[in-house]
Amino acid sequence: MTITSPLLGRSLDEHELRGQFDSAQPFRHIASDDFLEESFAKEVLAALPGFERAKEVGREFRAVNERGKVQVTDRSHFPEPVRELNDLMASPELLECFAHITGIGNLIPDDELVGGGLHV
Repeated sequence: MTITSPLLGRSLDEHELRGQFDSAQPFRHIASDDFLEESFAKEVLAALPGFERAKEVGREFRAVNERGKVQVTDRSHFPEPVRELNDLMASPELLECFAHITGIGNLIPDDELVGGGLHV
């Protein structure tokens, strides 16, 4: 199966990527240059919130090892390009592709972004 999206920098051939994943050293992994379409990647980068904005809409950590860290998990506070990236990464088509590549079945999106989201 081949996955395409206008947001991806190239088509993802899951059989090709599975071979790369299985033969990678020193552990199984893939690295994908041009994973995102370049102009979209730049939009995402430009849209990421600064620290002060993240503090307004996210959760500020207070633990000694996490001071100065803010996490935004409410996707309604994500700028549009970031929300599009989140939706792409959580799409059934991409999750199915990742499941085939890794051999980890039944991957599901994390709709609550527990431990995920934006970390600033």
